[in-house]
Amino acid sequence: MKKYLLLFILYLPIAGFSQCDDFSDGDFTNNWTWTGYSGMFIVNGSQQLQLNHFDLVASPAMAYLSTSDTTLDTCWTFWSKINVNTSTVNNARFYLMSDSANLHGSLHGYYVQLGGANDNIALYRQDDTISTKIINGTSLFTGHFFDNIFTIKVVRTYQGDWKLYSDSLAGTNYTLEGAVTDNTYLTSSYFGLLCNYVVGITGDRYYFDNICIYPDTTANSIKDVSEIRAESINLRPNPTSSTLEVSSLKLKADKVEVFNLQGQQLMQLKGNNQNSLVLDVSAIVHGVYVVKVFSENGVAVKKFVKE
Repeated sequence: MKKYLLLFILYLPIAGFSQCDDFSDGDFTNNWTWTGYSGMFIVNGSQQLQLNHFDLVASPAMAYLSTSDTTLDTCWTFWSKINVNTSTVNNARFYLMSDSANLHGSLHGYYVQLGGANDNIALYRQDDTISTKIINGTSLFTGHFFDNIFTIKVVRTYQGDWKLYSDSLAGTNYTLEGAVTDNTYLTSSYFGLLCNYVVGITGDRYYFDNICIYPDTTANSIKDVSEIRAESINLRPNPTSSTLEVSSLKLKADKVEVFNLQGQQLMQLKGNNQNSLVLDVSAIVHGVYVVKVFSENGVAVKKFVKE
C-alpha cells in the first residue's frame, strides 16, 4: 500500500528497536496509542492519518495527538502532505520531545514546524509557552495551495546534537537543512503532532504517514544521503520566466537535474565540473520545481518558481 515504505517492526518497548506507525491497521488507537483530539482525526482510505474537522464556523483552531515515548538518542522520520498555502494560522507541528501530553499547553521540548509565515520547515525549542527557532530550513517549502508533500528526518544524539533533513520529493534522498547543538532538555515523555488550521476552511487538509522512530544505534546507522545545505547553491533569477543560472562557490557540478513536485524528471544537463550553469526553462509550464545539483561532495537540492 505504501509508496514510502521504510522499515516496519512490531512495536516493542526495548531500546534498539525501530518503532513505526503506517496506519495500515485502519486506526490510531493500537500499535501506538494516540490520544488528544482523537475525534478530529481519521485514518482515511489511503491509510493515512488525516485531520478531519470541518464545519461552518470560520475561526482559527487547532488539534493535536500525542503518544508516550522516552527515546532520546533518536532518529525520527515521517511523511506529510498539506493541501493549503501555509501561514501563521495554517501550519503543523511535529513534536519530537515533550514533557507533557498536552501539546497545546505549556511544555518543555522540541518540535519541527511545517509551514508558517515564511512557508518553510524549521526546528524549534519550546520553553513553557515560548518557542525559539534553532534551525531555519528552506523557504518556499510549503507555499503551494495543494500537494505540499515531503518527508522529514531529524537526528538527535544523547548529547543534544541535532540535524534536520528534508526531501521535497517525498522520498528518502534527504538534504541537510541545518544542524545545531542544544541540550536544554535531555529527557522526554511524549511526542506527537499538532495542526493549526481555520475551521470550516482548512480542517481536512493535513495528512501524515510512515511515522518512525529509530532509537539508539539505529539512528546513527541511517545513511545521510545528502549533507549539502540548499544555501550552497544559488538560483538566479528566482522566480524566472526563461533562463535559470545555477551557481555555487563551493560545488563543481557533475550534472544538474530538474524535477516537478511529483518527482518526474524534466531536464538533465551535464555539469562538466563547472561552478556555474545556465538552464533554459522557457518551455516549462508555470509552477514550482526542484533543482538537484550533483557533485563529488554530494547532492544539493533547491526549489525555483517558473513564472
